[in-house]
Amino acid sequence: MYSVTIIGNVEQCRTEAEITDSQGAVTAIVYETSDGWHTDVFVEQLNQAATDFQTAVENAKESLSHYVNRRGENPT
Repeated sequence: MYSVTIIGNVEQCRTEAEITDSQGAVTAIVYETSDGWHTDVFVEQLNQAATDFQTAVENAKESLSHYVNRRGENPT
């Protein structure tokens, strides 16, 4: 079971989604840049093909898509 939390990354000037596992550990970060969606996975043994993880990634993208300036391209 994974959960998604939307956060602001001040250093990268973008909005990101943290994916956490059932123990609350951050397993991945999902974000979008001008060249598309990215998922940075922090847990080596994580089964990225698992249905529940893929569902969490898709939920993260859906949640982020509502943020107009999620890519941080227009900070003004």
